[in-house]
Amino acid sequence: MVPCSFPQSNGILDPPEGVPLDDCGVLSVCFTHFDDEKQTPVTIACWKLTAGELETLKKTGRIWVGGRGHTMQPLFLTADNPFQEDGQCQQPPASS
Repeated sequence: MVPCSFPQSNGILDPPEGVPLDDCGVLSVCFTHFDDEKQTPVTIACWKLTAGELETLKKTGRIWVGGRGHTMQPLFLTADNPFQEDGQCQQPPASS
């Protein structure tokens, strides 16, 4: 997958300290909040699948998520644009 910029981008995340740029590039993100009663903070990034990854996804229907360390931060994955026309961020529905 390739990280990509998007119109709502308002920040950049650099690689973690001690991680070479070759191992982890910079990431264009949007620091915002969900349009909910708690105004829950959220950081959003956009990724584009390569042609090969898209073919694999069509065959398997799966996406694997990994993170460095011994835990997994709360996150969501969606194929739908999380931004509404007014620019507010819509929290995706809970998966079943």
